[in-house]
Amino acid sequence: MTAEIRLVRQEEMKSAIDAADAIFRAPGMSSMGTAFPFIFSEAVSHSHGLFENSKLLAFMGLVPATVRIGSAGLTVFSLGSVYCMEEARNRGYSSRVLNEIQAYGRTAGASLLLVSGDGPLYARSGCLKFGEVYRFALDRAFAESWKNRLSDIQVTEALHRDTPLLHRLASARRFAYEMSLWDFSALIRTEANISSRKMTQRVYVANRNGNPAAFAVVALPGPSSQGAAPVIVEWAGEIGAFLQIASNVMLGAGLEQLTLTAEGYEKELLQALRDAPMEKRRNQGTVYVFDAETLFVQLKPYFEEIDPIAGRHLSVKNGENGRAILSLPALHDVELSREAFVSLLFDPQPDLPLSAEWSQAAAKWFPLPFPYTDSLNFV
Repeated sequence: MTAEIRLVRQEEMKSAIDAADAIFRAPGMSSMGTAFPFIFSEAVSHSHGLFENSKLLAFMGLVPATVRIGSAGLTVFSLGSVYCMEEARNRGYSSRVLNEIQAYGRTAGASLLLVSGDGPLYARSGCLKFGEVYRFALDRAFAESWKNRLSDIQVTEALHRDTPLLHRLASARRFAYEMSLWDFSALIRTEANISSRKMTQRVYVANRNGNPAAFAVVALPGPSSQGAAPVIVEWAGEIGAFLQIASNVMLGAGLEQLTLTAEGYEKELLQALRDAPMEKRRNQGTVYVFDAETLFVQLKPYFEEIDPIAGRHLSVKNGENGRAILSLPALHDVELSREAFVSLLFDPQPDLPLSAEWSQAAAKWFPLPFPYTDSLNFV
């Protein structure tokens, strides 16, 4: 039998959802089609499947997005909900679909593939762990310290009519996934990643004189969550107003702890949380660079925003086997392995074979202020 790898059609999505539910869902959990509507919609997704005799045997959910890095916009694909039917396992089908997706992404003009998983399948295909984030465990001491600290802020659960105003706050962030009002309205209700832990997603808003100053999307334990830790999924707005939301949610729900993940570029937030328990982690999942040259073209507005002259001339050429050759006038070209290039892009302290001059120049732009991927846009 000849296997066919292609985009999954809308009339095939029902069987794709049913198989995903059988593999990933347990009683009491929402359907994968409900939790990840963009994966299973032909109009939005670029999900791929491997078929034999019209039967879907392997599936990879693929969703496009734009990640905003200052004035630059990166075209990315997010990959998740990956499975292979039991009768088709150990035949290399998933690797074949992933290889097809890697070629597809390059042709589609995407620069990065953001993968929710980090297992051997992805490592063999050049997907690498990346970045560094700070995971805070907000405790009762934090909650009490921020209780009513800002006297002009009132925290309530958001109403449906608040959605356009909250979207404006989300859209004002300089480093974040771009979301249309439609995207945002859907994602604050889908409970994508948290639904597997039987948690519920609530949206809270901090108002000042009737105007939203911040919002937070919070995952709270449900009746059958079995000890799942409450977590802040997404937030935007003024930092003080946001932290007052976190405090009010903890005190109002009687929470002993609330998890918050921050990025290194969020300096003001990190300073405000300097006394809270924290651990460093990698960004969620793995990343694959579709095409280094495409990535730098998409990053050019950000490069020039930081340094108009040097940013205009910073460039890269694709090398063999994922290698990248960096160029900057007055400096010798430097060739980096796939691993070193990803480390340069995302790691705060990369171990790279760079001269002192190159290291000083690169520090202007790298690591990229890249958002945390386990957020509303998780796939």
